[in-house]
Amino acid sequence: MAVQFKPGVNMRVIPQILDALSKIEHIFARYSYIPVVTSANDGSHSSNSLHYIGAALDIRSKGLPSDIKSQIHSVLQGTFRTPWYIKLEYPNQDNEHFHIQYGLAIRDKNQKIIGYTSSTVYDYTGNRVNP
Repeated sequence: MAVQFKPGVNMRVIPQILDALSKIEHIFARYSYIPVVTSANDGSHSSNSLHYIGAALDIRSKGLPSDIKSQIHSVLQGTFRTPWYIKLEYPNQDNEHFHIQYGLAIRDKNQKIIGYTSSTVYDYTGNRVNP
């Protein structure tokens, strides 16, 4: 099995995202599914998305049986711990997917991304913002 890519996906991403693909492939293979990357450094995302700096990708989850989807989600979360962020976005909608992100955005007081980090992040007021 191998990772597949939706046509047009731009894989200009940070090394941690590239390295994660083999782990993602193995996780999906446990359940006899092939992961499909639907977006990386491309597509339409929120203006503050880490996709635009190559620190996030989306993996198709739509069409997976709900029990398998739940198990894959749990294994992804157990495999990719802080500084990773894993979320099932848009559940039960046409654009449902696993969002896999490395690190957290560093934002200015206007919420504009000014960088990202893989360690503890504090906002402009000094409050810790990562889990």
